[in-house]
Amino acid sequence: MRALKKILIIALPSLLAVRLLLQVIPYPELEEFRKRPYSLRILDRNSNLLRVLPLDEGIRREYGPLAEIPRLIQEIFIKSEDKRFYRHYGIDPAALLRASFLNLKNGYPVSGGSTITMQLARLISPHRGGYRGKLYEMINAVRLEARLSKKEVLELWLNSIPFGMQAVGIESGSKTYFGRGVAELSRAEALALAVIPRRPVKYNPFTNPDDLRQAVNRLAGRFRPAGRVELRFQAVSPSPAWPFAAPHFVNYLKGDIGPSEMSAGDDIITSLNLELNNYIEERIRYLLERYKENRLTNGAALVVNNNTGEIISYIGSRDFFDPENSGQIDGVHVTNQPGSCLKPFLYGLALDKGFLPNAILPDIPTDFGSENVYVPSNFNLRFNGPVRLRVALASSLNVPAVHLITRVGVQNFVRKLLDLEFVSLIGHEESLGSGLALGNAEISLFELVRAFASFPRGGIKLKTTWKRSENDDFAGGERVYSEYAAALISHILSDNASRALGLGTRSDLDTPFPAMFKTGTSNQFGNIWAVGATPEYTVGIWLGNFSGETVIGRTGSSIPARLAAEILTRLTGDASGDATRKAEDFPLPGHIKRVVICPLSGELVTEACSGAVYEYLPEEASIPECSYHYRDGGKIKVRYPAIFASWVERLETGDIFATSAGEMSLPKIVRPKDGAVIYLNPALPIEDQALKVEIIERNKNSSLPVYVNGEYALSLSFPYVWYFPLRRGEWTVEVRGRENADLVR
Repeated sequence: MRALKKILIIALPSLLAVRLLLQVIPYPELEEFRKRPYSLRILDRNSNLLRVLPLDEGIRREYGPLAEIPRLIQEIFIKSEDKRFYRHYGIDPAALLRASFLNLKNGYPVSGGSTITMQLARLISPHRGGYRGKLYEMINAVRLEARLSKKEVLELWLNSIPFGMQAVGIESGSKTYFGRGVAELSRAEALALAVIPRRPVKYNPFTNPDDLRQAVNRLAGRFRPAGRVELRFQAVSPSPAWPFAAPHFVNYLKGDIGPSEMSAGDDIITSLNLELNNYIEERIRYLLERYKENRLTNGAALVVNNNTGEIISYIGSRDFFDPENSGQIDGVHVTNQPGSCLKPFLYGLALDKGFLPNAILPDIPTDFGSENVYVPSNFNLRFNGPVRLRVALASSLNVPAVHLITRVGVQNFVRKLLDLEFVSLIGHEESLGSGLALGNAEISLFELVRAFASFPRGGIKLKTTWKRSENDDFAGGERVYSEYAAALISHILSDNASRALGLGTRSDLDTPFPAMFKTGTSNQFGNIWAVGATPEYTVGIWLGNFSGETVIGRTGSSIPARLAAEILTRLTGDASGDATRKAEDFPLPGHIKRVVICPLSGELVTEACSGAVYEYLPEEASIPECSYHYRDGGKIKVRYPAIFASWVERLETGDIFATSAGEMSLPKIVRPKDGAVIYLNPALPIEDQALKVEIIERNKNSSLPVYVNGEYALSLSFPYVWYFPLRRGEWTVEVRGRENADLVR
């Protein structure tokens, strides 16, 4: 005993000194090993895995903290490789003796006797093998144990084990062979995962399931209770089932991830709601399948949080893996004509230019332009005469929109769209005409949703982000509309009564909570759109096809509109989708007043008016009493401004008047426009071709003489329409009244 005490007195300080020395001596290989880049894990806002990005060499190496690896999994790997792991200091003499005995007995190496720490040491500092390599490995194992705790050693080893098939680490190995994370593995699968690293080719479950099954059952015998493990593997070619959710969204954000974020190894937590994204994707597939005969083959959707700018849902196509329909094209960023979806931005500009929501706009047949004549019509091919600005926008009437853009200026509207970051228009500014009011320029769904969100945000432009926000605070930005204009556009597009003229009294846009919507259909019905918003969220939907084919048979904008309303209902309600609770209203700014106006004239209601509606005007706005309705012998009659003369002639009752002195000099030729160029149709006889000349005059009893190139041609009576026979040449048509005359060339 005295001799043993002397040995211990000498040995223990020596061992402590050696351990201290090993802690102090630099170990640069370990530091470099710990700095290795790990595969970037991209998660949704609720920590659901979207994708694991491979490293440059194609390896997937994820890092999982030991606390997130189930205790059972840890025990299986420890018992498989180093059952005395927690009872040695890096080297297990008993295991080395056992390995030496087995190797001598068999005449060739059958066991290495390596501990988990020694295996980690070899991964950190690879060697060629042999006794010298084994000695080097043992020394480094002791160095590791001197520097790291047992849990740190185990965690680093579990995250560094090579599993074959370019998978490194227990989490990557689990996804490669079983298609899910290690925390979701069964006991049998965990045993299999522990066996595979020994000989990844021999124990590959895709190619050698029987070999793996036998090895797993040998390992299972070490556990209590012992027994065979049932494992079912199919002999198939390797096809690791890695998560590949929201592919277009992940591809979008990959271009925005900085080098520091790439190399940090931390998980990227995004703003996406995967559950909502999957739901919308399924709904798009359902609609496309239902309407496939209409050549609807693809769709895209984008949902943003109006407060934070977070992208909540992002779907670029019906199916990323559908080559027949170009599924890898990102429909969120593809440019197409949006149709009427651009109108809200025009009307918002008009309100900021001094127009009021009660202003009367003409919805009558009109030629716009001169040499390039543009004659718009409404989608239902009807004209409604005088319409209030509110109704014109809510019902998406085309003629009033084109009339409005000619009043505010095409280039002013183009500049407003550029302020709203419709970057797709850059380079096309000079080629855009009055048809821009009806959306004949190409933009992306991303640009549309981002710009539309400025209305529920009170006129403040939205800056989008793919990163999850830690709070729901309002994110500031540049002002693009006044508070009044933004509030009125939101109010108009959420007003069911005002959209009745164009969409009927019952529409797919009626929701049990305040929501604003705008739909659009491009020229030739090639694309159908819908964009909608509550104060909290903005949703955009595009349906069509990437081949540019016409959608057959209908405009179809109600199809994406229904989906937009459905998504907002889900977002506005509770977890069950119940949206019957009181949702937040679109706020109205201060300094406005509510007035009662005549729905026909837009002016203050009088006792002669046949109806009344509310309108919201700036406090300083002053409008006259209704000038359309008057009493005559106890009867209420209506008279219209002169511009509506040709429309009034189709009414059973009604007259015309000039609303202010000098507003319009009558008579006036309203069609064709001055400077118009008319083309003959070579397929028809020239004698069968004529040009409609339309004139308006205040007095229906007047007879108006018409002159062609200065020579009298005929006299016209009400309704003052004449079909001028076409002949080649330059012509001047003149009409002369008692006090004024008008001519067109």
